[in-house]
Amino acid sequence: MIFADLPVLDAVGALLVHSVKVGKLAFRKGRKLSLDDARALAAAGRATVTVARLDRDDIGEDIAATRLAEALVGPNVTLATAFTGRCNITATAAGVLVIDRVERPKEN
Repeated sequence: MIFADLPVLDAVGALLVHSVKVGKLAFRKGRKLSLDDARALAAAGRATVTVARLDRDDIGEDIAATRLAEALVGPNVTLATAFTGRCNITATAAGVLVIDRVERPKEN
């Protein structure tokens, strides 16, 4: 993954690392910047943005959050759609949560 502060016009196609607000323009974290987005930011006076570009073998934060949440769920819970790197897990029934702890061998 490439993580950098770039001039807005060089950030087309990259993902915003932080939400950006300039005047009436507002773009949320995780947005893939289009050429129109970059031009609007530049016209509003924004010089740079902090972005991430995924390498070929990287996965996005929403996919990673979904995979982790899917590994945790069991009966009586639902998963929300992942956003900004998180996936909410909601109970669908009242009760007590019991987590079985699995010991993993220590790596050398």
